[in-house]
Amino acid sequence: MRWRRWFLGGWLVVLLIVMTACSGSQDWKVSGDPAQLEGKVVVNTIDFKIDDYTDPVTGAKMPGLKTAMKPFLKQHPHLQVEFINIPWQDYNTKQQTMLMSGQADVFYLPQFRAFYEQGLIRPIDDLLRQDTRLKLSSRYQRSVVPLIKDRTGRHTLGLPSGAFSRLITVDNQLFRDWGVEPLSSRPTPEEVLAKAKRMTGKNPRTGEQTYGLYWDGVWRTSTLLESLISYYGGRNEVVTGDVARPRTLKFHFHHPAFMKSVQWMMAATPYVHPGFLVSQGQENLFTDRNQHAIVLENPNMEVPWKQYVGKKDARLLHRFSLRVNFKGPDGLGSPISTTPWCISAKTRNPSAAWEVAKFLSGPQIQQFKYENEMVPPSVQPFDFQRKDDPYVPVYVQNAKTNTTTPWLMDMPYQKTILVPWVSKVLSQVQQGKRVDLNNEIDQLQQRMEQWAEEQGR
Repeated sequence: MRWRRWFLGGWLVVLLIVMTACSGSQDWKVSGDPAQLEGKVVVNTIDFKIDDYTDPVTGAKMPGLKTAMKPFLKQHPHLQVEFINIPWQDYNTKQQTMLMSGQADVFYLPQFRAFYEQGLIRPIDDLLRQDTRLKLSSRYQRSVVPLIKDRTGRHTLGLPSGAFSRLITVDNQLFRDWGVEPLSSRPTPEEVLAKAKRMTGKNPRTGEQTYGLYWDGVWRTSTLLESLISYYGGRNEVVTGDVARPRTLKFHFHHPAFMKSVQWMMAATPYVHPGFLVSQGQENLFTDRNQHAIVLENPNMEVPWKQYVGKKDARLLHRFSLRVNFKGPDGLGSPISTTPWCISAKTRNPSAAWEVAKFLSGPQIQQFKYENEMVPPSVQPFDFQRKDDPYVPVYVQNAKTNTTTPWLMDMPYQKTILVPWVSKVLSQVQQGKRVDLNNEIDQLQQRMEQWAEEQGR
């Protein structure tokens, strides 16, 4: 399917973009007095805790997003904010329908670039120019700001939520059970693989099955591939060209960095839970029943933290520790991401939508998400850090040397071609089949070149 026609027919895309361009700036002026905001703003979230709830891990009563919004609504007594919360399953299709129908004004939007290219969300450059109270460079971490741009880097499409970097998590108890020396502070892929091999099998202390490695094969394969390619020095060489003009992309999948990365994942597969390619095996992840010695591409440590805060039980904090993810020869690498708060092109209350998006992205909500869900903040300074938190400061520090790989950053082929290709290769390894990697890469190369050729016709 052609990139510019990802969801809609080409004629409709053109029509939407033209309508967006012609909508005029008068509807998008920032209110001179935010206190006078009125009407209703509908916010679409994905798997958020909207109402207060009882935490399943600790049994503690926890506040939901509505509670966190109360200070904002107190400042705007004539404004009503409603939430439409959807699950992650089929979220993309549901958000497309909501954007096309104008069902919500503000969206927590993972696939924001694709929706922008369809004219379904508005850039916020004009709002940023008018709003003298908000400067991206001073409010947010430097590594996060490029993540909310379009593919050309010229237009800002939303405001950041958290800063989601990926780290390596170690189960210190399993290392002790197996008598394996601790993982170094900056482990190499080779060290990880060697130690994972030694901890796959029946735990000598408990007799239970353990696995040396884990990563989520559905959600983390692309980020692991990105981390490995950076480590092996191919971040800017495996794919070249301008991602904003897909037909210019040149693919070099026989590059040593790509070959080594895939070979490493193939070698690691026997030491990972057999259900990892379909996200199975993580039911007890980071609990006292954890069975994975090393977890790759881990974005948060919510379970141990809630156990500590809710039950005053620090055992899991001592059991699980973090290591820096794989970095390239330049000291950079491993991906960082954020899901921005974006404004629908069909909103009828743009000034209010802008203020709601700012608050959802601002320090108060980010502090709320940090304290209750261990979400690493993207705002700076990080002056609400708890002194007893051993985890999020590591994520924040790690984010300073994170980088993005444009040719992997939510490109359509990432989920439709590249990740399925990796999964097919690793599935063959699981089945004990011989993999002709050169032949498999030839097929991948051909499919990607065909995809690029089809763009923009």
